[in-house]
Amino acid sequence: LPNEFKFHMFGNKIGAVTAIYNRGTNCGCYAEFDQTFDRLDQYGCFEPAYPEQANGACHLIDFPSGAQNVFQIKGLDICTDPLPPIESCTWNDMRQAAIQLGLGIGVYMRIDMFLGGDDRVYVQEYTANHNGGLRHCTARQDATGCIDSCILGECWKTNAERPNGNQAFGGPVTAIPPVLTGWSTQTP
Repeated sequence: LPNEFKFHMFGNKIGAVTAIYNRGTNCGCYAEFDQTFDRLDQYGCFEPAYPEQANGACHLIDFPSGAQNVFQIKGLDICTDPLPPIESCTWNDMRQAAIQLGLGIGVYMRIDMFLGGDDRVYVQEYTANHNGGLRHCTARQDATGCIDSCILGECWKTNAERPNGNQAFGGPVTAIPPVLTGWSTQTP
């Protein structure tokens, strides 16, 4: 799988994308960015906690520690710029597929896709537990100059506030598809 794209979906909103590039080569790396390719991985990595307000406006972030906590994902380091290009029609197809799947699922879900050697897009995996829920490397500088490492948490909160939303699952409860009705009674 040379290039893999992991869409962090909150209903029909793309919160971030984690990309794995050139897997299986000496040039393999990972990146975090938004749907317009603005990098979100340039401030180190974070471990969820209860942040304190440093000055009433910015959350207190230990940047030296965060820079030291940059960790490998699947044995890969963070990519340097520029990121490998992706053809715009392929990118739009992947985004639309992630949006449609996210809308149907409703709650937070990371939807993974990869580009095959035939340039076709394949949906690979779904998970509600990115990196075991323990760390992330997604942050951006806000309009006031503060580094916001809670952008995915804000997406979770906003999606959970939608009608029929559920804070524990990060979004609205959706109907169980008929094919899964009674699945728990079928397990020995």
